Amino acid sequence: MRARHFIVEYDRTKTAQAFSAKMVNQTLNDPTVPGAVKNNIKTMDPVEAAEMILQHQIEIGDPTKQKKYAQALARMYANGLIRWEDVTSTLRDYLEKFAKLGIKKMLKPEHADFNRYKDLKTFYDAVDTYPDPEEGQEVKDKGSSKEVYKDENVRIIHPKDKEAACYYGQGTRWCTAAKNDNMFSHYNNDGPMYILLPTKPKYDGEKFQIHANSGQYMNHEDYRVEPRDLIERFGLGFEEWLINVGDPYLKRQVQYYPDDSKLEAAWRDIAEIVDDKIWDMMLDWETNDDYYYSWLKDNGHVDDDGIKDDAPSYDEYNEEAGAWQHRMLEVGQMTASEIKELAQQLEEDGGDPPDINDLDNVYSWAIEVAADRGRDGTGDLDFWTRRHVMVTYLGDAEKDAIRVERVTPRKEP
Repeated sequence: MRARHFIVEYDRTKTAQAFSAKMVNQTLNDPTVPGAVKNNIKTMDPVEAAEMILQHQIEIGDPTKQKKYAQALARMYANGLIRWEDVTSTLRDYLEKFAKLGIKKMLKPEHADFNRYKDLKTFYDAVDTYPDPEEGQEVKDKGSSKEVYKDENVRIIHPKDKEAACYYGQGTRWCTAAKNDNMFSHYNNDGPMYILLPTKPKYDGEKFQIHANSGQYMNHEDYRVEPRDLIERFGLGFEEWLINVGDPYLKRQVQYYPDDSKLEAAWRDIAEIVDDKIWDMMLDWETNDDYYYSWLKDNGHVDDDGIKDDAPSYDEYNEEAGAWQHRMLEVGQMTASEIKELAQQLEEDGGDPPDINDLDNVYSWAIEVAADRGRDGTGDLDFWTRRHVMVTYLGDAEKDAIRVERVTPRKEP
């Protein structure tokens, strides 16, 4: 028998029924979805909500009259492979080009079926291998922009309108450079956006986009890059610009805090509180260690008046406890660079970047690291620190200060 090829027609209701739970969950957890849309969805039946998402977002992202890509788009969206804002902007741009290439029979067989793409990157990469079938696609309108920084490593542009965002965003997958449903105004209304143009690009078309208010650092493929990677790439001049102008929120993060002397001073203030606890713990261990007194007595360090003044201290008797105390006290003497490295480790360990208000947590982490060097535990000193030490960042337009105080025990943060 001859093989048959079936074209499955898109059915909104059936698609909604198939993907309702996943689609609703994805919409509620996607940070690019407008708050009004989320609030509306929360009041709706899941299938009804999914139909609304399909009609007012997914189908708009499909440029074909027959909506022949909508089923695949719904599957991708439900599986978290597409952000809400990209459906009608960047993705629609690519689908328009893909459809034109298909009509002109310019697509290779392995690229021709949209349903076979398992993720957007594979699809975008495939479409980018073809020239746009329409002539004159290069953006020539530079719009309004301002060069805000330039050195031997990087040039930074602040686009003032959509035209400038599209001009300097050519060759990228940014929704702010899209022809359809361009998102420039959405982001620009929330704070300035910057485009980084390396003076010595590692590949053709290399560029980055920063939007501090939404915490986005994106490469040309619209994948996140870390601020520290850009700082390492572009150097100290760029770092100063980034922290003071490009992303002032960074100075709240421990690893980027610009004043080393203030950071170390706050660390020493924490140490003063914690060190008192360390001495209290050592005294408590000494008081409750009956073997210590027996040892002193057996070795002639006790007379009728009690323990002699020249008797070995408890940390000399209990070398393990003494080594522990030494490591714990050393924590308070860390340098700013060591403190920042610890903060970076915490982030790399899967947490959020710790800001100055979390400096007590960084100190607690330092205690854990110091204890692990001796493989002897923290004695719950890390837990005690998180409960009894509070750090408050007082930075604003007028001042930049850090307050450290001992507080009544808090619940575990």
